[in-house]
Amino acid sequence: MEACSNFVAQEWKKHECRNCFQKKDNHSGNQATITTDSTVSSSMPDKKLNSLSPNKPNRKFSKHDDEFHTTLPKPPSMNRSRTSDTTESNVLSVGSNLDDIHSSELIPCRYGVNCYRRNPTHFQKYSHPIEFIIEPVAVKLVTGLSSEQEIKLHDTNATGADGLNQKNNNEISSETIANPEEQLLQQQYDLQKHIRLADERLRASMADSEVKFKKYEEKIEALQSNLIAMATYHQQLEHALGDELDKREKRELEKKRILSIKRDTPSYWGPNAFEQPYREVGIQIGSAEFNIISQLLNDTIAVHDHKFGTIYRKDPTEFIVTNIHRVQNDKLWHEYCFKKEQIIEKHKGELKDCASSKYLKKYSFLTPLLDINANEYWLFHGCDQAILPFLLHSGYDPRVSSLDGMFGGGFYLAENSSKSNQYIPCPGCGANSIFTGSGCKCHNQENILFSIVLYRAVLGDVHVAREYDKNKYRGEKKRRVRRPPLKDNDILYDSVLGESMHHGGNLLKYREVILYECGQAYPEYVIKFRRSAENSKPPAGVKNVKDRCYDFLRNTFKLRPE
Repeated sequence: MEACSNFVAQEWKKHECRNCFQKKDNHSGNQATITTDSTVSSSMPDKKLNSLSPNKPNRKFSKHDDEFHTTLPKPPSMNRSRTSDTTESNVLSVGSNLDDIHSSELIPCRYGVNCYRRNPTHFQKYSHPIEFIIEPVAVKLVTGLSSEQEIKLHDTNATGADGLNQKNNNEISSETIANPEEQLLQQQYDLQKHIRLADERLRASMADSEVKFKKYEEKIEALQSNLIAMATYHQQLEHALGDELDKREKRELEKKRILSIKRDTPSYWGPNAFEQPYREVGIQIGSAEFNIISQLLNDTIAVHDHKFGTIYRKDPTEFIVTNIHRVQNDKLWHEYCFKKEQIIEKHKGELKDCASSKYLKKYSFLTPLLDINANEYWLFHGCDQAILPFLLHSGYDPRVSSLDGMFGGGFYLAENSSKSNQYIPCPGCGANSIFTGSGCKCHNQENILFSIVLYRAVLGDVHVAREYDKNKYRGEKKRRVRRPPLKDNDILYDSVLGESMHHGGNLLKYREVILYECGQAYPEYVIKFRRSAENSKPPAGVKNVKDRCYDFLRNTFKLRPE
């Protein structure tokens, strides 16, 4: 194993011998050759160097000497002449050898005066300018510069040296310096090294700080974007809250208005009409109320085509009423009163002067007019017995009505009880109605009980359909009608009257009334009857029945004025 050749042979430094793996014993004095010859030969470059520094021991350097020279400069004090002569003697000594140093046999050193290599092998191969030896000593001894000025001057001279930027390569340990001038130069070199290390650490710290600063900037941008998003969301919440408060205020006002609507029941309902949310009050047979409803049912019978709602395939001429129940439903009555008030307010209390009201006054219904301010009438409705309880408890819903009607999806009523009777199927066989086919197959048909409903209906401004237009009133197959037509001012009518041929219509034999909104009709009476075709009871006449109805409505149960 070869001995270490990178450092002073007499010294072994544990932490500085980095390019060698020798033990301390291999750093003995016999591993390096010390030359003490002071004779200067003009033909030997190494002797020329010794003539410059006669007391400087020569060392053997490794084959990496030139490479090491390019990495880290050596302090000038390590190969500086140790003579105690004055500066002038040094200058003369140097001057006597200038011709040899600048010999044409040597290669000029690329670092010039900035070179700090002191290896003998380097000077055997490379030449240096004259200032190379004079400047470091002369600057310090002749000019008498301070330590700080020397450091600045040294930094200026060493700017281009690559060795200042490499601190992890092999470094040659300093020899024991006895000369005070060389000690100052060594301290200058050490200070430069510390400054260089501090500068590198500072640059590394600045680079790290710059990275952190960029991260902080990204975080700040993210926080700003989040802040903007939160501000936008806060504004949206404020708008939503404002809208909700407005809606609540409107609902409260609407609620107050609803509560202020008159919910007075008809006087004949009695003072405690809603002791229960829902009840059916039986009407005593033979009472004025029973007779009025019974006569109204029979005096509105008309002649049909003997197909639907028949008894033994004949149109009934009489409905024998067995019992009548008055429905007192708090919920449905409240909805009905609200809808009635809406229609009155919609027309600003002037509904009785509109064209439809004048038309109905000229061509009046067979049933009595209950309130001229809303065009409120009694009208009949017939249906399957299975859905009757739903109509009485929850009310009708035009949205689920059949779309196959002549006037689309709506709630159909009639002034003729016999027309509504055609929509009531037989409870036994399920036939004998417009929707289920003609002809009843049951025996003892005269004993079968049927139910029909007498509704209070608010018609409002009525659209009179004399000329039937299928596309207009029923709609196309994929777009059925579920509302009344528009007026000239783009406001919807409140209901539709399918006019009969008796009053100038072109299709219907008997009138039909169609409603399209919930709450526009109230099921006041449920009438149970049997069909008869024997004409056992002659009709009293529509005019007489209507007069009796009006008299009943004005004079019965005076506990609550209308």
